[in-house]
Amino acid sequence: MKSAIFTFLAVLATIQIFGQAAANQVIGNGQYYPQAPTPYVEPVHPVGNGATLGTPVNASPNQYLIEANVLYHGIADRYIAVFGVVQEESTAELTNARMNDRIEAFRQDMLRMGIREQDIFVDLITQTRVYDFKMKDANTAEERVTGIELKKNVHVAFRNMNQLEDMMLSAAKQDIYDIVKVDYVLDNIDSIYQQMQASALSIIDQKKRTYMMLEEKKYAGNPLITKYEKGALQPVNAYRQYTAHETNSVAFNQPNSGKPVPVRISARRMTTYYFDPLPEEQFDRVINAYGVEPTVQLTLKLQVRFEVL
Repeated sequence: MKSAIFTFLAVLATIQIFGQAAANQVIGNGQYYPQAPTPYVEPVHPVGNGATLGTPVNASPNQYLIEANVLYHGIADRYIAVFGVVQEESTAELTNARMNDRIEAFRQDMLRMGIREQDIFVDLITQTRVYDFKMKDANTAEERVTGIELKKNVHVAFRNMNQLEDMMLSAAKQDIYDIVKVDYVLDNIDSIYQQMQASALSIIDQKKRTYMMLEEKKYAGNPLITKYEKGALQPVNAYRQYTAHETNSVAFNQPNSGKPVPVRISARRMTTYYFDPLPEEQFDRVINAYGVEPTVQLTLKLQVRFEVL
C-alpha cells in the first residue's frame, strides 16, 4: 500500500508558496488588494484528544478509514517588504516628480545597505484627481479639482530580517510610513511537501499495523485515498489581538433625575498583537517544531480507506 500511495501523491506537490508576516495589514489596513490566504483545514481526529486508529465506513466492519495530520513550520528563505508611498500636488507632473525624488532617495539608501538593484521594484498603483469644496457665495459650495494624488508601492526583496528596521528608518526620512506587508517566501516547497507526504504515509502505516494487532484483524488491501488536503497558514493570519487593562465602574445620575448627567471619557487602552501558532497537539506529527520566529505553517491531511478480514 505504501509505495502505491506515494506514487500517486508525488504528482500533487507544488513549487512555491508565500506567507505574510505582520505589517499594517494585520490591523485591518487592507486597502492594497491583499491576496486571499490559502485555507487551513482543521484536523478531524486530533491526536492526544480521543483520536481513534480506525473508523468504520458506513457501519461496515470490513472497511476502515485511517487519517494522518502533519504540521510543518517553515522558516522563510527570503522576505519581500512592500512600502506604500502617497504624494499629492497641484498637477500630475509635479506630483510624479516629487514622488520620484522621494523614492529615489529611499532606493539609494537601500543600495548602500546592500540591497541589490534587481531586488527593488516600484509598482504604480493609482493616479486620481482630488476634489474639494470652495464657497461660491454665502449659500453655495462648489466642488472643484484641487490636485492630483499618486500612489506607488516599493517592493524590496531581502534575506536578513534585521535589515527591515534599517529600511523602515530610511523610509521614514522620506515620509514613507506605510509598511503594507512583509511576505515570507519558502523556496523549497516541493521538497517540503514530499517530506510531509512521506511522514503522513508512515503514520498511516503505523496506525494500520497497530489497529490490526489490537483488533486481531487481517489487512485485505484495496487502499483508496479518500481525502488529500494541503493548507498554508500565513503569519499575518496567525496574529491575535491583545488588550491588557483593568477598569472601574462609575454610577451616573439617571437622565430623568433632574440632575446633571456627567460625560464619561474613557482612557485609551493599548492594543497589541502576538503570533499564535497552531496547537501542535492537534497533529499526529510536527516537523520543525515552532521556536521563536513566526513561520509559514503548512498542513497536510491524508485519509486512506482499506479493507480488513
